[in-house]
Amino acid sequence: MARKKPVSEQVVVVTGASSGLGRAIARAAAGRGAKVVVTGRNEEALSTCVSEIERAGSEGLSVTADCTEQAQVELVVAQAIERFGRIDTYVANAIVTVYSEAERLAPDELRRVMDVNFFGTVYGFWAALPHLRASKGTFLHISSALAYRGIPLQAAYCSSKAGLRAFFEAARVEEQKAGTGVDISLVLPGAINTPQFDRDRQKIGYQPQPVPPIYQPEPYAEAALHCMERPIR
Repeated sequence: MARKKPVSEQVVVVTGASSGLGRAIARAAAGRGAKVVVTGRNEEALSTCVSEIERAGSEGLSVTADCTEQAQVELVVAQAIERFGRIDTYVANAIVTVYSEAERLAPDELRRVMDVNFFGTVYGFWAALPHLRASKGTFLHISSALAYRGIPLQAAYCSSKAGLRAFFEAARVEEQKAGTGVDISLVLPGAINTPQFDRDRQKIGYQPQPVPPIYQPEPYAEAALHCMERPIR
């Protein structure tokens, strides 16, 4: 493992930063002095997030982008480099899900979950990797405990997270073998109190709630900051 800069000296990119855990990570990193690039599809929410970063005494940049479009993901990285000169940690956090029995998932619903969760994260990895090699930085995937366990009504989401876990197992060993100094960490949250549950598509007749115990985003944001400085598998 390469020695990482303290968070106070890092440039951090956070996807899905409009709300929930992504926004909490952006705020926490800024509070420790990191320069933070936030991205997502909600321009207004990202602007508010940048205001929070600035109130915390740091510098922020918002880039509105759809993570399912590889060119847009590459633009986020390019703008981060243009503004701040490097990337030390890339936090892949953006997700969607559909609550549905596996047999009732429509192909376009399953494809959408894979496009956002799986491909959106991989596009970020591909775009950020040359810059993370230059900084000996960290790729941080906000994964899920469900990367290890498929649960009812979440076949699409669990599959996307399990696929990414395997993808990054392979990539982690490849980076170690090549001696690039790039670390890859997964944060595996349980249930979080975020707007996700009000917003997600469901086919079960009511908006679901996460399985208790339900935590606030901040403890998981702290885990992410820990991995920025001392990345663990």
